[in-house]
Amino acid sequence: MKIEITEKMRKQAEKGKSVLKAGRIGAGGAKGAIIAGLLFLIFGILIGLPFLLSGSRGWILFLVIFGIPALLFLIPGTIFQIRKARNYLDYYAKESGYDVSVLQQAEKEILSPKTVAIGSGKNKIACYITENFLISVTREGCYVRKHSDMVAAFYSEEIPGLESRQDGMLFISVQEIAREPRINPFTYRQCGGYVNPFLDRVCSREVSGEIEKHNPSIITDQIYTDGNRQYDLLSLNHWEEDLTAIIQTRKSL
Repeated sequence: MKIEITEKMRKQAEKGKSVLKAGRIGAGGAKGAIIAGLLFLIFGILIGLPFLLSGSRGWILFLVIFGIPALLFLIPGTIFQIRKARNYLDYYAKESGYDVSVLQQAEKEILSPKTVAIGSGKNKIACYITENFLISVTREGCYVRKHSDMVAAFYSEEIPGLESRQDGMLFISVQEIAREPRINPFTYRQCGGYVNPFLDRVCSREVSGEIEKHNPSIITDQIYTDGNRQYDLLSLNHWEEDLTAIIQTRKSL
């Protein structure tokens, strides 16, 4: 469903709480280390507090047992988290292949009244479609692509996962085509792309429709037929060659 971008959201982004930065630091090892350190610290306080209040020196033992591991997690975790926040645009530049200036443009466009936000619940935005960019949001970070670079965007319940098929929306851009594909463990053919599991069938249909307004040649179904041959975009014989052929076919339409 479409979610209104409120003035409060815009003000938060303008104060440094940008979507791209939040996506970069919202999860990962650094944040996990900080949480682990805080847990050690809390356990140490809860267990050692009765000894401290009773005047016993036993709290010193718990300070050592829990305090040292807490510091070992908190200090490096905080350092890495600060570093990630400071260099978040460099991370996206490496992932997308875009210059930092292009990514800064994407951040500005998120605040535009023309931007469409889509998600599965109130204020739980999983995707932004701006004038020039698609910005997909998951726990791992953000996927930033120009509309002109997008090749396919569709919902599927057959996306290869770690142990079984998963459902969600799959995005394929020219950047993914140029990268090493993976083997679909169910068909033993080649596949790839970026998955957003937070977008259900209805949301995916809305996202595809919005992208299609900016890029009419985008493929919005898992199965694509060029008139002579049928392609399953989750199960290709030759990843780069097949998608290159599909792009050429789409351009000739």
